Parts: sequence; structure tokens; C-alpha cells
Amino acid sequence: MTADYRVSGRHLWELQVHAKGDEMWFGVTTNANLCVSSRSMVSKENCYSYYGGRESYIRSDDGMWSQYYSLNDGPWGAFHAGQRSMPLKSAGKLRSYRAGDIVSLLIDVPARTMVLFHNGNYQATYTELPEAPLYLFAELDEQLDSFTLTVRDPECAPPYPRPQQQQ
Repeated sequence: MTADYRVSGRHLWELQVHAKGDEMWFGVTTNANLCVSSRSMVSKENCYSYYGGRESYIRSDDGMWSQYYSLNDGPWGAFHAGQRSMPLKSAGKLRSYRAGDIVSLLIDVPARTMVLFHNGNYQATYTELPEAPLYLFAELDEQLDSFTLTVRDPECAPPYPRPQQQQ
């Protein structure tokens, strides 16, 4: 996914996850030349993504993972800007996503925001997207990982807290 997925204005994308072997990332990047199938995507500073959590920890979370891994790598979802997990205006911990889940991204380029949803429920808002051309990307970790992308009318987004209007 490159230049054909340039983002301008407002967009609502729903990503139906069909298979997730371990990790997935969905989001936007400022670099149209990055390879979607490459594991290098999430390490780039110009990528902003909803990380789905490590499937191995989602399946067997015994509460001990945090002794060995950072918040970037565990049973919960996260918002990544490059390799950093970013603080967000959030409804709590971001939900991980698995096969059968629907991840929705509401991108508002003029407002520089990305709103994240999990199965129609508000998760978080990121308010510092760069003022640069943005492109949709998905990074899949395993060969059999798959999803379907559906474009929706942004006015049909699930309910979420709106950013405060500047006075």
C-alpha cells in the first residue's frame, strides 16, 4: 500500500482481522516508499500505528510478562510512533486485537488526529500527526496474517470524545 492510499481530509477505515499469528500494526506513514510487508515499518519514526499486542501473550497472559518486556511488547494494544509507545487521550489500556475483531481508524488530516476503535468501541485519540502527506499502511508479522479493509463514511464513526475547540 503506497501512493494509492494517500490520505487527505477525513477518512474512516475498518480493518476486519481474519488471521493474526503474532503481531500486526495498522496506521499511517509519511513515507509512501516504505514496504508494507517489511518488518522495518514500525521502527521508522514516520509511522503512526495501532499495535495489536503480541498474540503469544494475549493467549497466555499470566501477569508475569511485564517483568521481561516493556509496555511496547505485551498482551495489550498500544499506539506507536516509530518504536515508541505513545501516551494518548484514552479510555484506558488499549485493547489488543485478534482474528475476528474489527479495528477502525478515523483519520482527520486537517485536525492532525487519529482516533482508534476496537469492535466499535472508542480506544484512544492521537493528536500530533505530522503536517505532511500521509499514507495508510498495514504491517503483518506472519505469512498467513490477513485482513480486509473497508472504507466507510467518516460521519458514521462510532461515538468518541471530540477534541476541545480552540477559542
